[in-house]
Amino acid sequence: MRYRAYFINSFDPWFNLAVENWKFRTVSDDEITLLLWVNSPCVVLGRFQNPLIECDLDFMKKKSISLVRRQSGGGTVYHDSGNLNFSFISRKKNFNQKFNNSCLLQTLEKLGIKDVTVNERNSLYVEGKKISGSAYKESAFAKFHHGTLLLNSDLENLQRSLRSTVNLKDSRGIPSVRDFVINLEMDLVATYKCMAETFLSMGQEQGAKYEYLCEEELLEVDMVSTYKDSICSWDWIYGETPKFSKEIVIKNNDHLIVGVKKGVIDFLEGEIVERFCLLNLLIGTKIKEEELIKAKSKIIRLGMDQQVIEDIVEKILFF
Repeated sequence: MRYRAYFINSFDPWFNLAVENWKFRTVSDDEITLLLWVNSPCVVLGRFQNPLIECDLDFMKKKSISLVRRQSGGGTVYHDSGNLNFSFISRKKNFNQKFNNSCLLQTLEKLGIKDVTVNERNSLYVEGKKISGSAYKESAFAKFHHGTLLLNSDLENLQRSLRSTVNLKDSRGIPSVRDFVINLEMDLVATYKCMAETFLSMGQEQGAKYEYLCEEELLEVDMVSTYKDSICSWDWIYGETPKFSKEIVIKNNDHLIVGVKKGVIDFLEGEIVERFCLLNLLIGTKIKEEELIKAKSKIIRLGMDQQVIEDIVEKILFF
C-alpha cells in the first residue's frame, strides 16, 4: 500500500473541494491519500442543509465571508486561515477509521495536546470543547473522511456566521449539532507538517515527503476545473437547498407563505394571492435577484401595484 500526503497550495474553497473530488474519483486500489488545505473565510454547508437556518447570510455578506456547499453530509462549519482541513481518501476496501483517528490523535500528542476525546461522530474534544468535526462521502468504490482542526480561527466570526434567527415552516434540511468550540492555538505550518509526517510514518513510507499541489497546474485538469465551476454556481450553493416554506409579512400586515423547492418558488398562499392573482406569476422563479427583478417588472407591466410587489420581492430575496 502506498501512502501519499499533499498540501494544496490554494486558499480557494471551491478549488480545494474540486481537488478533493478529483483525488476521490481517481484514487487507486493501492493508495491511501491525505489531503491538507486552508480556506479563505467561508461557511461550508453540508450537502443536505439549508443556509437560511444554518448561518447569518447578512453578516457574512458584510464580512465578505463566502458560502460554500460541499458534497458530504454533516453539519455547517466556518473556515478561515486559522483552520486546517484534512481529508483521508482511499478505496472503500482500504478505508480505516481507526487509522484516521489515530493519525489525528498522534499528531496532536506530538504537538503537546493530550487528553483528546473522540465521540461517536468522530469529532474531537479537548476539555469538553470541540476542536474538530468530521464528515464522509462514499461512492461504489471509494470513500473519504474529511474534517477540520481549529488552530487560531476567528471565533467571533465563527459564532456570528453560524447564528441564524430565521424561522421556516416545513424545512426539510438536516440541522447542525451545535457545540462549544475552542482554538488549539497552534502554528498552522507546524501542524500540517506534523500531520503529514505522522501519516507517512504510520504508513511506513520511510523517507517520503509530503507534496504541494499547485492551483495553476491543477486547473488544467478537466475534472478539477469542471467540478469547481459546478460547485461555484448558484444552482449548487442555493438551488440544492432542501424544500422549505417561509411566512413573510408585507405592507398592511398582509401575510404571505412562500414555498420553495430547489431554490425556486413552488407555491404561494395567503389572502393577498387571491386579491392579487398576478402574484402567481412568481411561481417557477428562482430566488435570485436578477430573476426576481425580471418577474417583478413583468407583473408591474401587467397592472399590479408597484409598491406591493416591490415589498414582496424584497422580502423573498432570502438568499
